[in-house]
Formats: sequence, C-alpha cells, structure tokens
Amino acid sequence: MAAGSVAKAQRRPRRTQPSPTPTGAKRYHFTPELFEQLGELGLFRNQRVELIGGEIVQMATVGPEHGSTVDQTMLSVGRRLPTKNTIFVFRTRCA
Repeated sequence: MAAGSVAKAQRRPRRTQPSPTPTGAKRYHFTPELFEQLGELGLFRNQRVELIGGEIVQMATVGPEHGSTVDQTMLSVGRRLPTKNTIFVFRTRCA
C-alpha cells in the first residue's frame, strides 16, 4: 500500500437474529447488504423476491393486469413530457 493511502475497510454484514412471532415461528431480519450478497451467491435464482422491512418476501407473478397498468402509466407520463424525451419500459413476459 502506498504511503498516505487509506485502505477501504470492508464491512461484514450484521448477523441476523431470529425474532419470535405469535405462531412461534422464527423470522430473520436481513440487511440490504446481506440480501444483495445472498442474491450474488445465487440463492434467489429464478425467484422473484424483494426485501421489505428486513424480511425476504416472494413477489407475486406478473399478470396481464400488471402489464396493462404499466402501459397506461407509461402513456400518461409520456403525454406530460416534452417531445424530445423517450420512455422505455422493460417488461418480462406475463404468465
């Protein structure tokens, strides 16, 4: 390491501790950093999940209603923007 340079410390993700639920099931709370690491390791491969309030939640499948809502929103926003702007929406295939 060169003189005067500062090594960037790598932070380890905080370990999760289970919290009790009314049913007695244990829930684990995850940090965003740990959630990202789990995704990079391939734990969520081919799954639609998101982190909400420290909990990993499986997302519902995208259906035709969702696609229609995205299209309507895009058209509505597009009408309000100056003509030189372009909107692109990435959509996966609906089930």
